[in-house]
Amino acid sequence: MKLHLDEDSAQTLVVRLLLQTGHDVVIPADLGLAGQTDEDWRRRLKLDERGELPWVSNRILDLF
Repeated sequence: MKLHLDEDSAQTLVVRLLLQTGHDVVIPADLGLAGQTDEDWRRRLKLDERGELPWVSNRILDLF
């Protein structure tokens, strides 16, 4: 699954776990969009045909 995590969800552990389980994950810093508006990265998200994972709580770690 191709995912884009917003800056609030771009915790190192979450990104690492998603990558280890085969997901194609990018964060705003990967795209040169760190600190930009949500609209800026959502436009890029659509261009890249990625799913949005806008907020990840620590409970997602229970899935791994």
